[in-house]
Amino acid sequence: MWGRKGKPVIQGESTGNLQATYPFQIIAMDHIPSLPRSYKGNTELLIWVDLLTGYVIAKASSS
Repeated sequence: MWGRKGKPVIQGESTGNLQATYPFQIIAMDHIPSLPRSYKGNTELLIWVDLLTGYVIAKASSS
């Protein structure tokens, strides 16, 4: 909905914005393939992030 001068009227939170209320309730995950081979032979990286605290877990793996 628009106000008089073309400014949007904020009507509450968007349903697309997830809000965690306790740690590890909502996590984000990313996968990075095709990295240069490490000395241990790993070429991929899995990353998890807790959206409440920002805590990061990363795990290297081979393909």
